[in-house]
Amino acid sequence: MRVVEFGVSGILEAFDYRSVLLHRREIQANENAKLPFTQKNFFKFNGISFGVCEGVGNLDYRDYPKNLNFNALLIENIENYLLNLKEPKNEQQKALLADFLEVYDKNIEKGFLYLKPKFFLEREKELIERIFK
Repeated sequence: MRVVEFGVSGILEAFDYRSVLLHRREIQANENAKLPFTQKNFFKFNGISFGVCEGVGNLDYRDYPKNLNFNALLIENIENYLLNLKEPKNEQQKALLADFLEVYDKNIEKGFLYLKPKFFLEREKELIERIFK
């Protein structure tokens, strides 16, 4: 569970992985909600989709627009991009790399591990170990 901040009034909806509405409730301005982590399920607030991942501090719903899992992201692709600016040819790897870098940038911007999607820390550790061999 993680506290999610909304900032404005609106309708919060919870959906399963098939987009079947599970729950709906009204949120008041500046009200926070404690929501479960998502992997396949997702939420919408005023029509904007978002997921909930682990991390430090309260989550702004706009900062995690989709569920991420970096298990399939190859370390070689991260390394090649960071050291040689060489993008992967595989579209799935390219998309995962872009998502990984966005999460990294957001964490740097916040100054702490704000977003910690599945396998993010594992890929970061592998990358650091690989670079410092």
